[in-house]
Amino acid sequence: MSTKVRTPKIQWAQREENILVNVDVQDTTNIKVEFGNELSFNCDTPTGPVAFKFELYKEIDSEKSSYRVLGREVQLNLAKKESGFWPKLSKVKLNYISINWSLWVDEDELKNADKFDYDENEAMGGGGGMGGGMGGMQGMDPQMLQQMMGGMGGGMGGMGGMGGMGGMQGMNPEMLQQMMSGMGGMGGMGGEDEEEEEEEEPQQSGSANREDLLKDLDQ
Repeated sequence: MSTKVRTPKIQWAQREENILVNVDVQDTTNIKVEFGNELSFNCDTPTGPVAFKFELYKEIDSEKSSYRVLGREVQLNLAKKESGFWPKLSKVKLNYISINWSLWVDEDELKNADKFDYDENEAMGGGGGMGGGMGGMQGMDPQMLQQMMGGMGGGMGGMGGMGGMGGMQGMNPEMLQQMMSGMGGMGGMGGEDEEEEEEEEPQQSGSANREDLLKDLDQ
């Protein structure tokens, strides 16, 4: 028996050069977004799959478009190929699309409107899958994550207090990869106490040798 695919409610608003689309969906895994003349969205949720696909009113720049996962929604940032006002998001009327009035500006206010609060460092490009179950690293491509972890040499055993790395949700994968690669030299942190003890032993041995030498001179 096949599971019914649910179409989520979405809201949109625009600025001179981009469009912000909020998809009402939460607890998502396996997100896949395709940016093109047609906007395609798919993901899994605890209650079943969610998806939509429709033709956009005008063309967008797929390379500059992205998405990010927030607490109760997925936010899509569509980069317009040509700046200007869009009277609608889809070429045809769809009941699940509505205007986000809290962010909306009229055409005559578009050029002077404030930019959207959208952090590119938290964004993901289109077409990527998002595996669930990794808490703060949600949104990371599993293969990329495996390569990053492999490059760390497995030497972080003494850092048990790091917890679940929770604050890294939605972080740009390239930035995260740079951070992880920079931690490659942290391998032996678990054995710092042993190294300090080993360094102290030669000092104790040297002190004993000096005492023996002084005794020989006295004799």
